[in-house]
Amino acid sequence: MSVLSENVGCIITEMLKVIGYQHSAKLFSNLQSELGPDATLIVTANPLKADSLRLKWATHGKVDVVTFSKFSSTLAEKLNPNETKVAWRKSRLLLQLNAFKNLLPQGKELSYSEFKAAYQIFSDLRAYVPTQEFPDEILQHLDENVSLVAQLFHQAARSLEILDEHTGTQFLAEELRKPEGITLDQPVVIFEGFSFLTPVQISLVEALAIRHKVLVPVPQSVLDQAHPFDWVSIIRDGADEYLPSPAKNDSPQDFKLQLYPSGSLLALLKTKFEHLETPTQLLLSAKRLDAIIEQGIPLEFYQKKTSVDVLAEERERVFSMLEKRCLGGAKTAGAIDILPAIDEMIGEFKKSPTLTSARSLAVLQLIKSACLSVPKILDQQKMDAFFFQLLQEVVALDSPRNNLISMSPTSLAVNLLTIQDTHLLEPDKPVLLCIDSQFQSLMSQNRAFSPKLERELAKLGPVRRPELEFLYIEASLSEVWLHPQLEILVEEGVLEHDLGWKKIFSKAEPTFATATPLLTEVVPDFSFFKSESLPHSTNLISASRLQDYLDCPKKYHASRVAKITPMVTQVSEVDVMNLGNIEHELIKIGWENGESWWSEISNLEAEAKRLMVEKFGFSQLSPITLAGAAHEASLYSLNGLGALKRLTSKLPESRLEFAIKLDRSAGRQGEIDCLVRSPRTDFIIDFKRSKGQNPSLRQFQANFSKIQLWFYLNSIPLESSKDYGVGYLFLKDIEESWILTSEDACALLEEDFPNRVAAWKDFGVQFESYRLFEASALEKWRHEVNFLPQPSSKKICTFCDLSALCPKSSIDDEEEES
Repeated sequence: MSVLSENVGCIITEMLKVIGYQHSAKLFSNLQSELGPDATLIVTANPLKADSLRLKWATHGKVDVVTFSKFSSTLAEKLNPNETKVAWRKSRLLLQLNAFKNLLPQGKELSYSEFKAAYQIFSDLRAYVPTQEFPDEILQHLDENVSLVAQLFHQAARSLEILDEHTGTQFLAEELRKPEGITLDQPVVIFEGFSFLTPVQISLVEALAIRHKVLVPVPQSVLDQAHPFDWVSIIRDGADEYLPSPAKNDSPQDFKLQLYPSGSLLALLKTKFEHLETPTQLLLSAKRLDAIIEQGIPLEFYQKKTSVDVLAEERERVFSMLEKRCLGGAKTAGAIDILPAIDEMIGEFKKSPTLTSARSLAVLQLIKSACLSVPKILDQQKMDAFFFQLLQEVVALDSPRNNLISMSPTSLAVNLLTIQDTHLLEPDKPVLLCIDSQFQSLMSQNRAFSPKLERELAKLGPVRRPELEFLYIEASLSEVWLHPQLEILVEEGVLEHDLGWKKIFSKAEPTFATATPLLTEVVPDFSFFKSESLPHSTNLISASRLQDYLDCPKKYHASRVAKITPMVTQVSEVDVMNLGNIEHELIKIGWENGESWWSEISNLEAEAKRLMVEKFGFSQLSPITLAGAAHEASLYSLNGLGALKRLTSKLPESRLEFAIKLDRSAGRQGEIDCLVRSPRTDFIIDFKRSKGQNPSLRQFQANFSKIQLWFYLNSIPLESSKDYGVGYLFLKDIEESWILTSEDACALLEEDFPNRVAAWKDFGVQFESYRLFEASALEKWRHEVNFLPQPSSKKICTFCDLSALCPKSSIDDEEEES
C-alpha cells in the first residue's frame, strides 16, 4: 500500500492495474485484448491527447474519451446532483483569499508577488494535506510571512468549506468510497497520457477502483527509473496487479544525423519547404507552442487546437484607461470607488456602438462582475496597484477564449509538432526532427519545491519532479527513433553542450552517422570584409562604441556601421536590455522618494509597470508577464538601493547624482549611472543586472580589457584635492559588487562591503596609462578603413553574432589579400 493510501485510508482492490509498456502500438493491442467487450472510459490529460485517442479508438464502438477536467465535472454531477458542493474557479478563489487577506494584520502589508506566492503554497499544499492545518515541518522551509498567510488561507477556506480544484477532487474520492457510492456506465476506466497526478488525483483513481476496473498505462522505462516518491511508483505500489507489456522486438533503422550552423534554423526550414512535394511532419525540440511562436516558425504549419484569448488586446487598453482614471490624480482611499468609475466608462462606450466599443463593454462587465462576485472583496481594500494587478489576473482568467484549428489541415504540406506531441506522429508521413538551442532544454531545472521541502512532501504523496518529466520525454523519443522515415537536423554544438540531448543520444539505440554540416541555401555574403567599407562617423565616441571596436574591428563595423547584425524584437516578454533600463530608472526614482517609499516593494512594482507601459511601450504584454517583469525589476532595484544606502551611510555628507550625461561638445557621449559625491572622495558607480561578462575587481585592475569606468573617469573634470573611486553594482548578484577607491574611503567601507572594496594604489600612474591607451585607440579608430576581424580574445568570437558568417578560413583569406 502506498504512503498516500496510508494517509487517506484508501481501500485497494484487485481492480487497479498498472500497465508497463515499451511501445504505444503494443500498448494499444494489449489494451484491446484486456478490455474485451466491456464499455470503456478513457480519461486523459488535455484536449490534444483526447483528440488523438479518439482517432485511435474510433473503430472500437464502446470507448469514450474525455479530459480529466470533463471527467471530474461529470462525476461531480452524478455524486452531487443538487450542486451542494461545487469547486470554485481560480478567479473567484483569488478574490475570496484577497478578502481574507484584507482582514488580517499580516495580510495588509503583502505585496502582490507575496500574495501570489502565498496562494501558490496554499494551492500546492492542499493537494497533500486534508487536515485543518498545514504541518509545521513543511512550513518551516518557506518564507515566514508568506507561509503564515498561506496557513490562514487554508484554515479560512476549510472553515467556510470552500472547494478548490484539489479539495473538490478529494470530495469526489470520499463520495466514491462510501458504501452507497455510484457506479459509472463504463465498468472499465483507463487513465492514459498523464506525466503527473497529484496526491488527491491518485486518491480519486484508487477510490474509483473499488467498483471499477481501472488501468493506468505507464512507459516501462519510466517505471524502471522512477523514484519511490514519484506518482508512478506510488500508484504501482498501490495496485493489486502490475502488467508489463511484451518485450520490444522492433529493430530501429540506421539514419544520419545532419548538422547545421547556429542561428540558421528558420532559413533552413524555409529553404526545405519552399518546393516540398511530400507532406512532412515537422517535429521541433520545443516543449511549448509559445516557444515556437517566439522564434518566428510559420504558424500556418500548426494544425492543432490553439486557445486564443479573444479580449486580450482590449483588456489591456481598458485596464490602462481605468487605472489612469482611478489613480491618475489623488489616490482614492477605498476600492469601492471603482464601481462608479466602471459605470461611467460603460456609459461613455455605449454612446459609440462599434465592435471595439462592444469589446470594451465586455471587459468592463467582466471587471464589474469580479468586483461584485465575492462578498467584502472591496471592503478594507485600497485602490492601489495591488488591487489592479489582482483584477487584471482575475478578469484574464474569466475572459472568453476560442479554440482555433487549421481550416484545411489535410491540404497543408507541413504538420508542425512540439516534442510533447510525439503521440500525434503518423507512421506513413516523413518526420523531420529539428534540435535547436533556441528552444528550452529538455532537462528543466525549475523545481516546484526546494530539496528539503520535497523530502517532507514525499512523506505525504508524490512530488512533481523535472527529472520525471524528462523520463517521459525520453520514453516518447524512443518511439520516434523507430519511425521508418525519420530525418534529424541538429544545430552544431547542441549535443556537446545540452545535457538533456547528450543524455538522450547516449541511450538511443539507432546508429547515428553524423553527416557533413548541413548549410542552408542562403549563401553568406562576405563582401563586408572588403576594405571598401562604409565610412564611419568619428564625431562622437562612447564607452560602448569604443569597447566594440577594441573587442574586434569587424564586429564593430558590422553592428555599428554596416548594421548587418540581426536585431530581434521580443513581443512576448520584457527583454533584458529594457529591464536594465527600467531598473536604472527605478533606482533613481526610489532614491529621490526616500527609503520609506522604496523599502515597500509594491511601490517599486507599481512604478516599474508604469515605466514599462508608458515609457518603454510594453502595453501589449499580458498582466501576468507584466507583473512578473515588474517584480523582478523591483527586486533587483531594491538590491541596488540597499547597497547605495550602505555606501552613503559610511561617507559623511555624501550625496548622489544620477544619469549624468557626458559632454557632447568634447566629442563624448554616454551617461554615468550614478556619481557619489562626498567632501573627500567621489565615486563613479555603474549598475549592471548581473555579474555576467563584466570584469571582476582583479580583472579591472589587471588591464584595460573593459574600459567603461576608465572612460567615464576620463570624461569628467577631476579635482586635484579629491580622491576618486569606481565600482559596479551587480543588481542580481549584489554580493559580487565591488568598489575600488582611496585607502581612507576603503577603511570606512570595508566593514559593510567585506572583500568587495579595495584600496586604489598608484591611481595617478594607472590613470595616466589609461589616458595614453585611450588616445592611441581613438587615433586608430578615427583612421580605420579595413575593419579586419581581430578579436581581442576567443570569448569575443564565442558571443559574436557574426560567428556563422566569419569562419576562420575566410578571415585568413582576407588577411592574405590585404
